[in-house]
Amino acid sequence: MRYAAYFKKRGSMSDEVDDQGRLHLYVVPSDLPCSRCGAPGPNLQWRLSGRSGVQCRTCLSSFVEQINRELGADDPTSKGYQEQEDDMYCVQVQPGWYNIHRYQNGAWVYVTALEQHKLKKLVRGLHLVGTSEGAQGKRRYYRRSERPKSGRRAQAN
Repeated sequence: MRYAAYFKKRGSMSDEVDDQGRLHLYVVPSDLPCSRCGAPGPNLQWRLSGRSGVQCRTCLSSFVEQINRELGADDPTSKGYQEQEDDMYCVQVQPGWYNIHRYQNGAWVYVTALEQHKLKKLVRGLHLVGTSEGAQGKRRYYRRSERPKSGRRAQAN
């Protein structure tokens, strides 16, 4: 799975989440000491979702690993499950409500939130191909059914 919070120099990108669902942590050099371990500068000043701070590279890397764990990047899946393009997973976020993600271009992308009855309709034609239990709760992974093509074949005369 690829959920990633990683360092990005401040640039033209205004959003913290890119089109592949990756979270960007904006950093700029700073001469201030690390707020976590006290290491003198140069360090990195970071900004994420209205929060900011100054940390040395080691402490900031630890912070990024923590974010990834909280996002479920290290959650195990069913043995043998390997994500494929257009796979979907759902995870309950509150009673009766589920977040839906799709695997697109090598990353899990948030799609929408659905009520349980709408989720049941959505997965009706899909196969359950895996599960995981982790930081975000229980995920259920689905894949479109592969139907053999039926019908008559055109015969060459």
